[in-house]
Amino acid sequence: MYSAIVCVGPGEKELFRLRELLKSLVLHESRFLERLIVVDDATEKRELSETILDLVPAAPCLVLHNPRRSQGDAWRGGLTVNTLFAMAEGLASTTRSEYFLRLDTDSLIIAPFFARVREFFAQHARCGVVGSCYRIDLCGQPTPRSTWEPRLRKLHRWIRIRRNPFLHLEHSLFDSRREVREIISAALSASTSGKVHGYRLGSNAQGGGFAIRRELLNDLRSRGWLNGRIWLETEIGDDVVLSLLATAAGWEVEDFNRPGEVFGVQYQGLSGAPEELVGAGYGIVHSLKSPSWENELQVRESFRRLTCSTPGGDRAS
Repeated sequence: MYSAIVCVGPGEKELFRLRELLKSLVLHESRFLERLIVVDDATEKRELSETILDLVPAAPCLVLHNPRRSQGDAWRGGLTVNTLFAMAEGLASTTRSEYFLRLDTDSLIIAPFFARVREFFAQHARCGVVGSCYRIDLCGQPTPRSTWEPRLRKLHRWIRIRRNPFLHLEHSLFDSRREVREIISAALSASTSGKVHGYRLGSNAQGGGFAIRRELLNDLRSRGWLNGRIWLETEIGDDVVLSLLATAAGWEVEDFNRPGEVFGVQYQGLSGAPEELVGAGYGIVHSLKSPSWENELQVRESFRRLTCSTPGGDRAS
């Protein structure tokens, strides 16, 4: 079994994307779904439960409303708070989930994936996070150094200059800033000592779709590292933080993103046409989001036709 975590932003388009994602999840991989956890980041509470239950009737669903309390950046530190809160809730409320799947609303399930991810974890005993673009991108090329690295190195200093928005000195001597610094130190130590392989500061499995082994989350909980609020002011995204936490705890992060594997996931856009991605055998793709709403709808329709999914319902305007 597995559980899925989806973070939903404000706006009608986000709700439309959520519905489309859940339809694809039910079509391809609902049999082994133990729990669905939806994090609603809208400021005003929305009634998502009925919509979700209509689409995913077979699995218990949990809607968490704005765990970050509208604090922090919605797509960076605040999102990290939401994701870690959801993972802690998922760990506490499930017993059979072997792993937790983190998805964005602009991701799409295009083929079954559960057994493939399960087998990958079975074959890689020290892998805690599996996804895409950690070392290798979807073209088979090495990923460049992370743009998050300078920010993490600054957070690792005892004293640093910040501008948010005014210029001031900031330290890492106490409280959450010290915890963040200690986690970064642990990850750097694990990497330089050879305890884990291939980690560069800021390297991460892309957040549009990745899986986290249950044992890793248990490990993080035992260390007190599932407290997402320590990341609130860091402006670091949840995918970067989870790969960092895995490394700091001595677990590997791996790619599973070659043709025939599961994660056809990259930061922006799709790596190919829908026909190519379906033909390559991927299970999860990201990102369907497009500057043109009509183009996004056309791409979704192509995937729907290719994967024998039933036409979607209402379209957001």
